[in-house]
Amino acid sequence: MMKSGKIVLAVKDEYKLKHDRAVEVADHNLARAMENDDFRRITKELSSLNFDVVLKQAKKQDASDELQKIKLLEKERAATLKRMGMRESDFLPKFDCETCNDTGVLSGKFCDCFKKRYYETLCDFLGIGQIRNVTFSDVDFSKIKDAKQRKKLESNYKLFKKYCDKYPSVKYKNALIMGGTGVGKSYLMYAVANEFMKNGFSVLYVSAIKLNSLMLSYHTSFVSERDVYLADVIDCDLLIIDDLGSEQKIKNVTDEYLLKILDEREKADKPVFVTTNLNEEQLKNSYNERVFSRLFNVNKTIISNIDGNDLRLF
Repeated sequence: MMKSGKIVLAVKDEYKLKHDRAVEVADHNLARAMENDDFRRITKELSSLNFDVVLKQAKKQDASDELQKIKLLEKERAATLKRMGMRESDFLPKFDCETCNDTGVLSGKFCDCFKKRYYETLCDFLGIGQIRNVTFSDVDFSKIKDAKQRKKLESNYKLFKKYCDKYPSVKYKNALIMGGTGVGKSYLMYAVANEFMKNGFSVLYVSAIKLNSLMLSYHTSFVSERDVYLADVIDCDLLIIDDLGSEQKIKNVTDEYLLKILDEREKADKPVFVTTNLNEEQLKNSYNERVFSRLFNVNKTIISNIDGNDLRLF
């Protein structure tokens, strides 16, 4: 897995280019306006008058004449700009994010827009960029012929949409979604992931096979290098593990580090959503008791079973 630090640096570079470009465009607009003789004269007069006002006000002297001249010159400047097809706002950088002005940082922390972009980049790197194209409103339940299956899936979509809208003020943090192949579990999680990211939360959507590979890399790497393999898995706001049970179990790795991830995220009060084709009994037989108890913690987990026909055939 690419080191999270490298992805952060890549997004930082992207933000710097975006910020610098906005400033450059504003500066270019001002330079172009200053080529106009009337605009240049008015701007210089305004600068001089504003300086005089500051001096007089500092000395507690009357500056009403200067303020009146400034008012008239500002009207003249606006009219001049209009003739040039420009506005005062053209001299201000137009940033995509007005909160951080495209710096990606706010009060010493990453802005929500930066976190969202970071995890979009991470998803693209992991080959799951399609998440951003799936929303709760995309689903056409009328295409599902089986009434029972349609009702159950629609109920699940409403449940998880409500979860996304209320998060982090939710009773149950985690979710376990069971069901056969192609019944809509992954698509539902795509919608959840996209909704979280739209709300400014970070999401990591990873297959159980990929996660198993990361855990093996963690297990076999030097202690000084270990953290990089599971840092994103543990630190993201929402972790989605897709198709748990599809991975090849590795002794001293799969159960041990899956438990570590679940425990670390529980301590940090961060949700984990898991999808699986296995039923309760199969999960119990596949993972050790401690992992199973975390997955089926009814006090903290939404446990849902989506069964029915393979929707990929419709």
